[in-house]
Amino acid sequence: MGYRTVYTDHSLWGFRDAASINVNKILKFTLSDVDHAIAVSHTCKENLVMRTSVSADAVSAIPNAVDPTRFTPDLDRRPGGGIGIDAGPADGTANRT
Repeated sequence: MGYRTVYTDHSLWGFRDAASINVNKILKFTLSDVDHAIAVSHTCKENLVMRTSVSADAVSAIPNAVDPTRFTPDLDRRPGGGIGIDAGPADGTANRT
C-alpha cells in the first residue's frame, strides 16, 4: 500500500513462557514491514531488537520523561478549582443513580 509506518513499543515482554513466545512471533511478523520503531527506553530497545530481529538501526530510544528544567507549567493558566478528586458526600455514601 505504500504507507510509511512507525511502531512505538512500551513493553518488556519475556522470551520463555508460551504467551511471550506467541506475542513475539506475531510482533516479528508485524514489524517486518515497518519503516521505523520507537522504544521508550534503551532497555526496551534492546528487548525489542532481540525479540523481533529488527535491526538496531531501525529502532530509536526516546525515554518517557519530562525534564523539569525545560518544562514548567504556567500556573496562571490552571483552572480555578485546582487538581483533585471530589470527596463526595460527607456521610461517605456514593452517588448512585
